[in-house]
Formats: sequence, structure tokens, C-alpha cells
Amino acid sequence: FRLLFEHARSCQSRTSTRNFAMSGSGSADRSEQTPSEARFRSQFKKTQLCYFFTQGSCRKGAGCKFAHGGVELESAPDLTKTSLCALFKEGVCPLASSMCKFAHGYKELRATRVFAANRRPGLIEEHPSLEDEEEEEEGE
Repeated sequence: FRLLFEHARSCQSRTSTRNFAMSGSGSADRSEQTPSEARFRSQFKKTQLCYFFTQGSCRKGAGCKFAHGGVELESAPDLTKTSLCALFKEGVCPLASSMCKFAHGYKELRATRVFAANRRPGLIEEHPSLEDEEEEEEGE
């Protein structure tokens, strides 16, 4: 269990996108967000209860990004295998692909529902060197 925890911490510290989404850091001015950043953040809308609503003091009303009660509560997106394992890229991931929450190669990468709709077909075909590297890894 400790190995899994340390591995996840190591990969997450190397994956700035996840830290960006969860911490709320990034651009101080939300109007400076790229369309991709805004789309990424939109996946988390209404996935947590609004603390201020529970205290009776939310001033944002319908514009609040947090759920006002269980009826509005959405499930959070599954981010498993949506980014490459930093340790795997360095060749030192101690976990088997089935145990690691991060993708071990481009063929394992998946998109969340929000990004799947805009996914560019032929990503691997545009980068044949990536496909070759994966075939070499599979052959070992």
C-alpha cells in the first residue's frame, strides 16, 4: 500500500495538469484561461457540495460551480489513465500497468467524456515514433 501511495504522489507531483485542476491555481484572472483549461475545469462543476450553501450564505446562486444539495451533485470524472506515468517515461515505474493509475504508453491513454468529444483522430498515426517505442516495449 505504501508503494502505491508513494508512486501516486510521485506521478502527481510531476503532472501539473491535475494539480492545476484540483488546487484552483493557474491564472488569477479566469478570463485568461485557455479553452482547454476551461474545458478541463468544467468537468469538476457541481462535483462537490457548496460549503457556503450548507451554511445558508452562498451568494452565487445558480452561477455557483458547486452543488446546492444532493440533487445537483454530479459524479467526478474518472481521470485514470488520462495522463502518462512520469515514472514509466523515465523507465522506473515499479508498478505493473494494471496497478498504475497513469498510462504506461500512448495506447493506454484515454479521454474523459468532455475531451473524448473533441479528440483528434489519428493522434498515434501523427507520431509514428511513439508507436514504435511502444512496440519495442511490448516486445521486451
